[in-house]
Amino acid sequence: MFNETGWSSYRPQLYFGLKNRRPDSPLFGVMWYRQKLATKPEDIVLRNWAKHEDDVVFMWNQHDGRSFGSQKLIDGEYNIRTDFLNFKSSSWMARFYLTNNSTTKEWPQQLAFILYFAVQDPISTLQMTSIHPTKSGEINLLKGKCDAVNGEFYLKVKPISGSGSKISATAIKSEPFPDMAKTSEMVKEKLHKQLDGNFAFDIVQNIDENNPNIIALQISAKEDTAFEVLFHSVNDGTPPSFTDVFREKEEAFRSNFSRAFPIAKNYSAIYHKMGHAALSNLLGGIGVWHGSCKMRSHLFSPPDSVKPYGPLSLMSAVPSRTGFPRGFIWDEGFHNMLIHKFDPLLTVQIIGSYLDMMNIDGWMPREIAIGSEAEARIPGTFLVQEDWVANPPMFFYLMRDFISDKELFRRYGPELKRMYPRMKQLYLWLRNSQGGPKPGTFRWHDRNATTNMELNPCSLASGFDDFPRATHPTEKEYHVDLRCWMAMSSSVLVDLARQFGMKNSYQQLKENLKHLMMLRVWINCIGLRINNNIVIMGYTVIL
Repeated sequence: MFNETGWSSYRPQLYFGLKNRRPDSPLFGVMWYRQKLATKPEDIVLRNWAKHEDDVVFMWNQHDGRSFGSQKLIDGEYNIRTDFLNFKSSSWMARFYLTNNSTTKEWPQQLAFILYFAVQDPISTLQMTSIHPTKSGEINLLKGKCDAVNGEFYLKVKPISGSGSKISATAIKSEPFPDMAKTSEMVKEKLHKQLDGNFAFDIVQNIDENNPNIIALQISAKEDTAFEVLFHSVNDGTPPSFTDVFREKEEAFRSNFSRAFPIAKNYSAIYHKMGHAALSNLLGGIGVWHGSCKMRSHLFSPPDSVKPYGPLSLMSAVPSRTGFPRGFIWDEGFHNMLIHKFDPLLTVQIIGSYLDMMNIDGWMPREIAIGSEAEARIPGTFLVQEDWVANPPMFFYLMRDFISDKELFRRYGPELKRMYPRMKQLYLWLRNSQGGPKPGTFRWHDRNATTNMELNPCSLASGFDDFPRATHPTEKEYHVDLRCWMAMSSSVLVDLARQFGMKNSYQQLKENLKHLMMLRVWINCIGLRINNNIVIMGYTVIL
């Protein structure tokens, strides 16, 4: 199945951040800043979080969602390329390339990279070993031990090109362990003004900290520079050649892409590259989070109070690394319309992680900010999830694809069978909690009837956030889009029950198909059927 200790870019809210799927995974990240654009450390603008306001162009050109990726970033006059790959069980390598893209070719202000590595549990150990290059130029920066990477490990940095770089490093002890939402602030506290005139800022040297849990290394460059980082779990044997393994993964990615999304031979190479980039930015946006989200419920004491809901573990792509770096139920269904064609096992893993968040009634959080890094990037308005608010059950639509493809169903039928009880519970919760004023009618239970801030109150639960509905929400509304979702979901559940021989479930759900037949009659009467599908609010729903 899926290697939980394999590292990938599972911190999509950052320009570059690595971790594995374990809750106690160490964390690695890279930030950078212009050396002479500030006069004091607190004024330094660190590039760490992926932000619209940074005006940084960034995109994954290749990414397989699991084990490797190549990303290009443009920050003004700088071009930065990040390549990474994982190997064996728990090890990885990354390369970073910095070049000047100014027309004069004169090097602009010096740029400093800050590489940081953190452990985030009380059992793991971390120790800085050296900041002095060996004869080959390598820096054997740190070593430690962590169960999430199968024991002992070390990390070293090796120059590839460029000269004149200045190195400084520090070890930090943060109790009980680092809050990674505040990494930028922790690093800024360790920067100080330089006096040699070449570089404006340096990290305050501190290599003797006992039992640190975060170590940061600054590489200050004044010309085109490239370097390689090796993280090696000692149980993984001898590290391979970065170039050889990266080339193999590139070829595997291209081959799998061509299989999943065949492009006619008469299209030029630029269309292939565009397709690779489109898929890669989706796969490169997959994140992993552990912890709790905030939940409000009428059943809490006192009623409607906010309490933690968890512990949770979620694996999900994100709609936007800058704007929405967190999981959304219905968005994830659409994401996986592509992902399952490229890597169906990855889709099974993602859907499973969402279903694992379900409570006993069948409710799941609609948008999920888990942990401090995710919470730092979500407006407070959307942080708390209410257990009466739903989201379109897009996972049923995905299930239909798995059922209709004989090979997919043969390979993943056992996983779908394990998911079936929770999919059924989700359906029953939607049917019971999102009912309309009459039997067989439905409405989204999240519209604000008392607001004076919106002319037409939004319906975030529906996915059609600001689609015009009744200007004055009431409990007597009918929402046809939700009825369509329920009709489709009924059909998929019946098909699953048939496939798995669950006669009782089949008989119980058979009655729900009456809604589907009624809907078809209604649609035929008003003439909105197109090619055996229906069109509701500009979207096509397959019945």
